[in-house]
Amino acid sequence: MGNIGKAPGSPPVSEGIAVDEKGRVWVVTLNRQWKKEEQTEIIATVGGQKKMKPGKEIKKMDIYKLEIFDPDGVLLGEIPLDHIAHRMRIQKNFLLILDAQNCKFYQYKIIEK
Repeated sequence: MGNIGKAPGSPPVSEGIAVDEKGRVWVVTLNRQWKKEEQTEIIATVGGQKKMKPGKEIKKMDIYKLEIFDPDGVLLGEIPLDHIAHRMRIQKNFLLILDAQNCKFYQYKIIEK
C-alpha cells in the first residue's frame, strides 16, 4: 500500500474517530477552520534551523467539536469543545482527548441520559 497524503490546501476532515461499546461513532471534527492569523507557522532558515512563529491567541476556543453517530450513521448530537483536540480514544465509558500542542489529556465520562 502507498501513502495517502492530504491534497495541498485541503484541511483534514477529522482529528480523531473512535467507537464506544454500544457501537456509537465519536468524531472530533472542526466547527470552523483555523484563521490564518491563529495558525502557528514553522519557518525554515538557512542552515536547516527552524523557527516557530506563534499564531494570535484565541480568546474563545470554538474550533473543535465532537459529533456522535449511532451504529447506522445517524447523527445523535454535537458537543462543542473548548480546547484543541488532536487524537481521541474511548476506554469503557471514558473518552480521552489529546491536545498535543499544549501537552494535555482531557478525560470525559460518557453518561447515558
